[in-house]
Amino acid sequence: MARITKKVFNDLALWMMGFGLLVGVIFPFFMSLLGVSNTITHALWFRFACIFAGLLVGLVNITLAKRVVEKRLKTLASHMGDIESRLGEISGKNEPIDCDNLTCHITVDSADAIGDSAIAFNRLVDTIASSLKMEMNLRAYTQMLSKHLDTEALCRNALETFLVDFRSESGAIFVIRGGDLSLIEAKGISEKSNLIHNALIQEVMIDEQDRILTLPDAIKLEGVLTKYRPRQVLIKPIKYKQIMLGILLLGKAEEFEASKISMLDIFCNGLGLALHNAITYDQVQRLAALDSLTSFYNRRFGLIRLREEFVRAVSNDGFLGLIMFDIDHFKQVNDTYGHPVGDKLLKQIANITRSVVRDGDILVRYGGDEFLITLVGASHTDTLEIAEQLRRATSESRLLINNQAIQVTLSIGVVSYPNNRCENEIDLIDSADHALYIAKDSGRNQVIAATE
Repeated sequence: MARITKKVFNDLALWMMGFGLLVGVIFPFFMSLLGVSNTITHALWFRFACIFAGLLVGLVNITLAKRVVEKRLKTLASHMGDIESRLGEISGKNEPIDCDNLTCHITVDSADAIGDSAIAFNRLVDTIASSLKMEMNLRAYTQMLSKHLDTEALCRNALETFLVDFRSESGAIFVIRGGDLSLIEAKGISEKSNLIHNALIQEVMIDEQDRILTLPDAIKLEGVLTKYRPRQVLIKPIKYKQIMLGILLLGKAEEFEASKISMLDIFCNGLGLALHNAITYDQVQRLAALDSLTSFYNRRFGLIRLREEFVRAVSNDGFLGLIMFDIDHFKQVNDTYGHPVGDKLLKQIANITRSVVRDGDILVRYGGDEFLITLVGASHTDTLEIAEQLRRATSESRLLINNQAIQVTLSIGVVSYPNNRCENEIDLIDSADHALYIAKDSGRNQVIAATE
């Protein structure tokens, strides 16, 4: 229909009034055809009455249309303006849109184009609110990732975010370490020890492709999600620059929403970057804490660990053993065979020490050819036995250099808590060092325990 003015209802009024005028002009002739006397139908007053009636009908129609239709359109425009205002207020802020069905939705009270418009508007509001919530969650998720450089803490917090934002009942995050897959964090999953050997996890480990498994109601995924019966399981590799760093597993009692699955790529990309940073940080920290030649703790970090264990032993009324040893006549080895041979000897002594001590004991290169071993939870007797095993294993070993065997021995000082009452870890070191001095001064190749 041709536009006459810039306002739709003005156009509608003109068209309705024009149509009423046309009806008023035609109506007398229609009445003549129905047999009404020409005296009446041709009368000027009758013609004016018909025209007036047509115009009146057009006026009533436009009034009713404005009352019924324009009111709804104004409501729609008002809600749109309200939404626009709220979006402007929260732009760039980490705040949810203050909107619910009562304040943002339009009542749908007609099954026509007006009703369809209201339905479309309500859906649009829901989509905007959902998008804003997801954006807010993603912003909070990104901030959380930037706070954690510890791999375990990062995975723990990331998994909690995944479970909440994707409404999952269970999940797990695996990290690849040394080529092997390690389970770092899991929620809502039983039989965690078997999870890493699950066929689906192994398939993703091999082909690095996503898996979305939808399960019929009659099937239970044994060995993966056994605390409840999942409807859908999602397994996704975590990558950084196309290099797989880990695997994410999410389980849900219902199917995942398509929009959620599409957002998962963004979340996993962020986790991939953060995980790369955490792994790099762990490696840097490890390198900073270790002696490059022996891979023992260096002096600084070794003393920190000794302090931690001493405080723990005192607090828990526990045991703690300390062994200090050095290589007898090590300077003579360096002077005779050179420093490269001396380095090989230090590595050999480090390997022998590892073979003697227990898992969890703390090995430290204290300086030059001097070493410390912190024996966590070891009694005085245990400490002496381990020290003697180390002395014997070293004296029985040989280092072959150009078909020549080099034999060395160790002088060892031993101290233990609470057998030796020490105020702090420095007292422990001083006591062990004094016992070591006595061992060297008494002929070397022996173990001397510090006296109280």
